[in-house]
Amino acid sequence: MASVNPISGEPHGEGPADLSSPAAMRAYILERLTGDTGEPDAVLDAAHGLSEALAAAFRTSFENRFGVAAEIEPGDCLIARLAHARPSDAGATMLVASVAQSTEHAVLALDAEALGLLVALLFGADPTKPAVPLTREPTAIELDVAGLLFETLADALDAAGAAFRLARPLGLPLCGTPMAREALRDGPAVRLVFQFGSGGSVALFLPQRLVLKRPDAQGGAEADWGSRIEEELMRSSVTLEATMPLGRLTLGAVAEFAPGVVVPIDALGPSSAKISARGKALFSCEFGRLGDNYTLRVNEPFSDAQDFLETLVAPPAASPFPFA
Repeated sequence: MASVNPISGEPHGEGPADLSSPAAMRAYILERLTGDTGEPDAVLDAAHGLSEALAAAFRTSFENRFGVAAEIEPGDCLIARLAHARPSDAGATMLVASVAQSTEHAVLALDAEALGLLVALLFGADPTKPAVPLTREPTAIELDVAGLLFETLADALDAAGAAFRLARPLGLPLCGTPMAREALRDGPAVRLVFQFGSGGSVALFLPQRLVLKRPDAQGGAEADWGSRIEEELMRSSVTLEATMPLGRLTLGAVAEFAPGVVVPIDALGPSSAKISARGKALFSCEFGRLGDNYTLRVNEPFSDAQDFLETLVAPPAASPFPFA
């Protein structure tokens, strides 16, 4: 029998609901192997670093808000999906939080055992005693307690120096039917779990892009625009175009072009070429041949100034142009 995620209730390794086509299956398998960025190790390293910093801030924030010290330790850091963040047990709660100044969102999930512990602590229970999990849907008061815990975790996220913030107010925790009906935007995520010493846990599901973001130079949550799009920009595809100069012509010679005219290549033409992408020259190259293939050898980055100087010292155009 497959093991089950105690927070999401989903079997480990379960994919999206629609895997009927080979393309969808292939895309899902590749994502689970490589993550959203193609570098799962980098995602998990960033997640572990955030989890350690967040756990320390979480303990302090918890003691300040609940008035009692609790043993809180970082648990698993796993690659997951946002759609799998919904808890399955009856006494669990969930909150979908927007990320400040971003279209992303995070999901906070509290299991039934941890909620039972929090309610007991607020009524003066011994924090070292084992928690008694809820076996029913939480009441309005218990949902308020869950909301306090989610606020505490959000405060800890701010104190930990993360490169993003959860938008305030957080909203209301969900349970039961409203939680089941809540639409979760799917996408590659990481799951950070924090275990309470007396039992139970709270999980934070974050999009992988948020985990990989780094704070700006001032340590704030807002990084510059370049750092936000750097990874997406570097992974985008562009079409390369190679341009080889044929020679110099007068405008009158060009005006005499007609179907069937053969234009000879200048003797110096094949020695140089330019590689461009989206209308922007990138490199100056040397044109050549390797076996049956024509090739370009990159010599240096293209320089507008150098190109202008070469144009100035180029020999005058021959006129009239000798058509063959």
